[in-house]
Formats: sequence, C-alpha cells, structure tokens
Amino acid sequence: MSVIVINTNMMSVNSQKLLKRSITPLQTAMERLSSGLRINSAKDDAAGLAVATRMTTQIRGLTVGVRNLSDGLSVVQTAEGSIEEVVSSLQRIREIAVQAKSGQYGASDVSYMQFEVNSLVEDIGRIAEQSRFNGIRLFDGSFNINIVAGYLASDAPVSINIDKTQIYDRPNNLTNGVVLTATVSQATIMEGTTWGISDWVTNPLNNVAAERGVLADVITSLSVTRVSGVTTGKYALLRDNPDYDSANPSVAPQQISNASNSIAIIDGSLNSIIRLRSYLGAKANQFESALRSVDNVLETTKAARSRIMDADFAAETANITRALILQQSSISVLSQANSIPQNVLALLK
Repeated sequence: MSVIVINTNMMSVNSQKLLKRSITPLQTAMERLSSGLRINSAKDDAAGLAVATRMTTQIRGLTVGVRNLSDGLSVVQTAEGSIEEVVSSLQRIREIAVQAKSGQYGASDVSYMQFEVNSLVEDIGRIAEQSRFNGIRLFDGSFNINIVAGYLASDAPVSINIDKTQIYDRPNNLTNGVVLTATVSQATIMEGTTWGISDWVTNPLNNVAAERGVLADVITSLSVTRVSGVTTGKYALLRDNPDYDSANPSVAPQQISNASNSIAIIDGSLNSIIRLRSYLGAKANQFESALRSVDNVLETTKAARSRIMDADFAAETANITRALILQQSSISVLSQANSIPQNVLALLK
C-alpha cells in the first residue's frame, strides 16, 4: 500500500541504488580501457590471473632461453669460422707439398717452400690460441658447455663439446735452421691412431715402432710446438735420410724428400678438422631448429595469455557507452524522485 511520506523517499532510495550499480561497470570499463588489461586485480578473475601468472613465468623463461640459444649459435659460428681458416691453411700446405714432390726441385728449393709452410703452421697456432668466445678458448679441449633452452630446471639443455683435434704430432728437432724433420726414435702405436706413413718397423714384443719417417697421428689438439723459438711440426718437406752415412755421403744424401709423407699427414689432419667442422655444422642446425621450436612455443603462449589478460577494446567501449547512458538516466530519474516529496506542499495549502 502506497502512502505519501516525506521522511523516507523510497523512489529516491531506489534510484540511488540503481545509480550506484551503473557506476561500478563504468569504473571497470574505464579501468580496462586505461590499462589495456581485462584483469587488473585478482577480484576481476582470480582463476584467470593464476593461469596467466604461470604463463608469464613460462614466457619470461623462454625469452631468456631464446637469447641463450642465440649465444650458442654464435659460439658454433665463431668456431666454424676459425676452422674454415685452418682448412684453408692446410690446403695451401698440401699444395706446397705437392709442388715439393716434383722432381725438378732440389733440397735448397724445397727449403724455401718450407718458409711458407712454417708461416702457415704458425698461423694455425695463432688461430687456435685466439679463437675465443667471451674470453673462453674454443680449441684447448676443455670447451664443454650446456645451453639452457627451456624455462624449467628439468628441461634438457643443448650441449656443445669441442674435443681436442690434433693437427700436429710430438715436438720435433730442427735441422739446418729451416728444414723441419722428425727424429723421434720410438713412439707407442695407439689403437685407433691414423698413421700417415708406412716407413716404420713394428716390434710385436713391446708394441712400439722404430720411426724412419714422420708420424701422422692426428687425434689430439689444435696446438703449436716450438723449439728454440721456431715453429716445428710434422709438415716437413724434407727429412733426414736414415741411410745417410757421413763417411760415404755419395751413397745416400743426407736429406731426402718428405713431401709424400707430408701429403698423407695433411690428409689425415684435414679428415680430423673436417670431422670437427661437420660436428659444428650439425650443432648450428640443432640450435636453429631449437630456436624455431622455442619461438613457436613463445608465440602461442603469449597468444593464450593475451586472451586471458588483455582487454577487448571493442567490447569495453560498448560497455562504457552503455554504462554512461544508464548513469545519465539514473541521475535524471533520481532528480525527479527527489522532487516528488514537494507535492506534499500542495496538501498543506
């Protein structure tokens, strides 16, 4: 039953209630449009915020993983670039050895060729010494790292292990100032070792070889051996003649060609270097594949988080328009409701 009162204006109270209700969605729409986020606090969507937070953890971890993989790819590319120069030097040494093998060159001519061989050998050593990434040497046999590509502690890393790759044998003696020769008398024959010559005799009792030429094992590290400040190695184009007799020098020359042995040794060195280069190429492909995979996961995860967290501006502008209309209507109605008690004055006339 409706009565006419002035102390409690129920129409005004109801209008105030509806006005407050219209203000809340207006505030929410304005907050979302201002921040660009659908969820600005846990009360907006508690479950959605929890899911989005876990996705944020994954996204930030994967973002760092992408940087790690890019650094790993740079390591491999740096090493592969150095190896490319080493291969070029070995190929040039081989060319010189083939040239020295020709019969029209005497020992003095070959010794001049040895100058360039020595320079190339020194350059290989320089490359091996100076090839570093972030101050860490790549070719000393200790480069073994794991690149973290995921965001969980349990995710499997991508490893890079650059083993020692030898392109020299043990220290050799220097003869006549510029001619590099190998005069090691005995050397243990190791299983799996590649030998570049056949001019040695094996003693089956103690498994050692009496060397009559230059050994060609090529299984350890990129390094340079120096004797008296002169770079020496197994790329000698001449070697001491084991049949030389100083009392009868006319029977056999003091030095004979070592070019054939050098070619065989260089071929073994190239095989070792090419094996390392192939490994680095495979690792580069692995890093590029991992980068594509992580980028794909990163993209889809960001899209999923966006659907949860980001505000839909088309929907929010529609909501704010609706809320503004309701607010203006509520204010107009409230104004009318507040004026209704004045009708009581007409009864008092």
